[in-house]
Amino acid sequence: MIYQYASLGKYHLSNLKNRWIHFSNVNAFNDPFDSEIRVRHEGTEEQWRNYLKKIGENPKSINRKIWMLKAIAVANNRDQNKLYFPRKENIRYNAYVTCFSRRFDSILMWSHYAHNHTGFTRGFETKIEENLEYIDIEKGQLEYLKFGDVGRIVLFDVQYSSDPPPTANGLLEDKYVERFLKTKYIDWAYEQEVRAFCLNSWIKNEDIIHSTDCLKEIIFGLKTPIEDMKSMTLALKESGARDVKLYRCERLPDSFQIQKREIFDLDSETNNNGS
Repeated sequence: MIYQYASLGKYHLSNLKNRWIHFSNVNAFNDPFDSEIRVRHEGTEEQWRNYLKKIGENPKSINRKIWMLKAIAVANNRDQNKLYFPRKENIRYNAYVTCFSRRFDSILMWSHYAHNHTGFTRGFETKIEENLEYIDIEKGQLEYLKFGDVGRIVLFDVQYSSDPPPTANGLLEDKYVERFLKTKYIDWAYEQEVRAFCLNSWIKNEDIIHSTDCLKEIIFGLKTPIEDMKSMTLALKESGARDVKLYRCERLPDSFQIQKREIFDLDSETNNNGS
């Protein structure tokens, strides 16, 4: 099970009703070091020719670009055996991510991502096939370059490190984007984050519709108002999602920990200030 924390706001009911999982552009992340994709293009003439051919350039275009690269090398007194193109790619602007966690009981995440424990989390059941973990979605929304339209979003665990990944060489590496998107600074390790990512050319909409049976839990926070619990429960029924259990967070006595308690009768619940 993986969990996605959310605050009460403009879109929380529509997200539940429409079964949306939102993908955000990585430029919107609160950590400017997160997903900072650094790539250069440098190599021999042969490596450049192979790269340009791979991305679909025709022979005439390849010859013209090789001439340009050599001219840049001469103008900058650079080694012509290490042809370099001095530009930054806008991959960061094209990368979209949705974030989950392996844990539902993080006091910090309830405080940060669920607005002081007044929000909720959605608990999704994942599947594993051929060493790939994924969530089922409706087909026709997302097309991976390698897999095509498979009706799923593929997940990966974030890796935490004291140092960022080294700058990639775009001539020699194909999967460097994933390497940057799955690495975060070690201080974030408490989140136990799980991500799915895509490029904007892979998706038709930033809100992906998940299947009716992968959502298994809604967990309300310590301080989620009863009226909001009821409105979310109604939106959940309208979504068509099946067999979703409702829970509410509770404090464990004499500890900095929370647990979840299943709700069987929402009308018997009372508002809580978190105590």
